Amino acid sequence: MKSKRILVVLVATVMVFSLISCNLGLALYINAKAGESYKYHVETVQTVDVKQNGQKITTNQNIAFDFIATVNEVDSEGNLTVEYKYDAMKFDMDANGINESFDSKDANSDNPMAAIYNSFIGKGFTAKMTKYGEVKEIGGVDDLLNSIVDSVDLGDDEGAQNLKEKIKESLGGSFSDEAMKSYVQSAVIFPENDGMKVGDSWTANNSIKSIIDVNMTITYTLDKIEGDTAYISVEADFKTDPSKPIEYMGMELVSDLSGTMTGDVKVNTKNGFLSEGEIIQQISGNMSLVIPAMEGIESQTLELPMESKVTITYSTTKM
Repeated sequence: MKSKRILVVLVATVMVFSLISCNLGLALYINAKAGESYKYHVETVQTVDVKQNGQKITTNQNIAFDFIATVNEVDSEGNLTVEYKYDAMKFDMDANGINESFDSKDANSDNPMAAIYNSFIGKGFTAKMTKYGEVKEIGGVDDLLNSIVDSVDLGDDEGAQNLKEKIKESLGGSFSDEAMKSYVQSAVIFPENDGMKVGDSWTANNSIKSIIDVNMTITYTLDKIEGDTAYISVEADFKTDPSKPIEYMGMELVSDLSGTMTGDVKVNTKNGFLSEGEIIQQISGNMSLVIPAMEGIESQTLELPMESKVTITYSTTKM
């Protein structure tokens, strides 16, 4: 029971981080200098309704966290090396009356899940990218994944260690070079075009690599420019591919989810970074979990219809 509870919370946390990471570096074009650092504050409010055997299970999650983006290097062509690190995190969850909370600023937290959440703090990865945000190289992801997995306290017996290896293998889809590349690169909204005008719209097709891959088509519209701020509206459709089941913790997971994303963001035209914004995501569909047969137990398929609403707000401060 302890192992299942830890795994559920860990996976939920990772999936939320994956969702948030899709907006790490929103840019017109990046015009930052080596040595500059920016603090991003992100707040996520999520409600998930899942039906299992006709019973609705509602989970409410509130997550607030800060991460620091530091520009380590800028070459003569404007290509950048940026280091991303998680700096602080606050987490509250209510799942049908079962409450879980954590605050990385509370050094005396006795939350048994604190080690997992704390494993993110001070950790991160680096991204080498063009000034338009095309990611060329990712580094440090293996260390981040190992830190998260090592924080899971399942005991020292052989079974616990085997479970740890399965967790690491399963989370590898979300914490891999390709996954992090897709998170950062998906945030680039402006094409390589210096002639953008108010009223112009453009479309980007992105594939987010995570536990579940998401294909997304995003349309951006430059609504207005006031001073050093560009006001941009966002509309998107996204969908998973049910024809591509994945293996997760020894089980087969089929995801047939789709949704929309709408919002408004402000971008600092001097440095190309997001200054503030709000995005609302609506998700619905079905997830099927095939549990393999074991001795004395036949194979089972769990159908999990679900609906979710996620509201993400951002703000950025130059340090």
